[in-house]
Amino acid sequence: LSEGTDVLVECSRCATLALRAQCPVLLLKAAVMLLNFHATLPAGALVASAFEGFEEYPRPKGEPNPPDKPPALPPAAWKPLVRAAEAVLHLASAMRDGKPLAGADPTSRGLAAASPLTEAERPDDESSVAETLALGPRRWFEERDASGDTTSLDFGWMLGLARAALRSTQLARVWRRQEALMLHADAVTDGRFSAALLPFLAQAQQKLHASKWADGEPVAVVAQRAEHAKSCKTPGEAALAACRRRRHEAIPPGTAPGELPEADVMGALLRSYGECASLCRQREDGALVEALVEMGELRLRSGQPKQAIEAWRQALDSTFGTLDVVSSWRDALATARDLGVAQRGRALALCSAMALHSPRRQLGARLDCALFAASLSLSLYGGAVAHPVRAVDFAGYRVRELWAGSEAFEPYAFTTLRLLDGLQGAVVALLEYGMALQALPLTALYMHIASGVCRDSEHYLAAQTLAIEACAEAGQIHHAMCGLAAAYRGTNRPVGALQPTGASKPEEPLAYACHEPPSSAANSLAIETVLELVPASDAVELADVLLLTRLDLARVGTLLCVSEHVGA
Repeated sequence: LSEGTDVLVECSRCATLALRAQCPVLLLKAAVMLLNFHATLPAGALVASAFEGFEEYPRPKGEPNPPDKPPALPPAAWKPLVRAAEAVLHLASAMRDGKPLAGADPTSRGLAAASPLTEAERPDDESSVAETLALGPRRWFEERDASGDTTSLDFGWMLGLARAALRSTQLARVWRRQEALMLHADAVTDGRFSAALLPFLAQAQQKLHASKWADGEPVAVVAQRAEHAKSCKTPGEAALAACRRRRHEAIPPGTAPGELPEADVMGALLRSYGECASLCRQREDGALVEALVEMGELRLRSGQPKQAIEAWRQALDSTFGTLDVVSSWRDALATARDLGVAQRGRALALCSAMALHSPRRQLGARLDCALFAASLSLSLYGGAVAHPVRAVDFAGYRVRELWAGSEAFEPYAFTTLRLLDGLQGAVVALLEYGMALQALPLTALYMHIASGVCRDSEHYLAAQTLAIEACAEAGQIHHAMCGLAAAYRGTNRPVGALQPTGASKPEEPLAYACHEPPSSAANSLAIETVLELVPASDAVELADVLLLTRLDLARVGTLLCVSEHVGA
């Protein structure tokens, strides 16, 4: 468990110094790197082993002062995470209180538009961490104006960091530090996002107030809020949480796809998900869709792709409120415009997964899923005026952002539905049926998710290869050749979430004039450049041999499309 702790210590030291130097960007980068690296360590696997990041440690009654469980984490494995979480929470507190976020000199204060009150006039109050329990919330979310923010404040990520830090303190049995961190997170967020973290606070206070014979009781306000959070859950949400707990016990995190529990355990788990779906069919569409998505993934894991596709089809029907929406997807596009961003992203992920796992002999169903996914991708691009409107204009287009301040895809779309694999399967299906024009918006989205969200270099190269094939078949030879040059040279290729993106050497773009014959001087130079391209050294190391072979085939296909215009 001490593996990699030296890196964690340095990252937490960087975050702490960045907070003291009032460098918010450096602080957030250090915290992100620490959390990402922590997830790859054995200590991170232990932190993620508990269901929803929380584990109960009840004391057996009837024995005087029974010994508590020994600490499961050394100090070097939990302190860096806690210090980074405290630094990020202090940054959010400074934003709420209007304190400066840049340097302390007058120029930096002016650039940061700091509050007129200085640090000396507004000292930190150590008692303010309990303000949501004693003084009431400051209504930061009602009063704060985020119209001038260049980047939205991601409370989900911030609370994910706090949850990991709280789980570390729980494993280390440092109850007082756990209580203080939870109170700080609750104060910063005005108690809005702390319902999932309240068990940590109640547990810490139970351990701190323990008597000789049993654990103590939490503060009355904390106990009341915990009971209120439980009562706010609908029956469907409670049933879904029970199903997820059973799944966590039957299939722990990190289990290989081929490893399955016993048949009776898997059967009981699938029956519980079926009962949960039946309970949610009345009025809880959100919980119903999540239950059907997870049930489909379990069916797929157990070797039942047909039943998995049927579960995902029912999830799509529930999302659009239409029976068998895949077969009549053209009529459902008008309904898609009325759905939210997350719902459209969920539907696109479901259609891509169905296109990926549909049997090749079911030509109509596979093509309908791929076409539905391509149409939904166009509806996702409608969130900004900067995106193209026509499908052909997505040739050579690089997506920077889908929706400002909104996440189009929920986390389980990447894990449970394997969004990247699904997008690849949908694009391949469209290209096999000769629908390269409809595949162009989907390839642009595939490249954006692979590079800007997941930073997966292998999937990004696959997306580039499919984009080249689509552009060539759609007659966009110029963009196909530019894509070939970028793919072989490794331009804009992500290098991983834990490494900084290197500055690629700028290369002169290829210029191919489609209105001139291939024998012209400019076009001959572009063709010679494409023929002389060789894969970059990092591409050979990171990519699979089959993927590089497909890239070579895409170059051959592009040149074949060029040769069709010779003598024309």
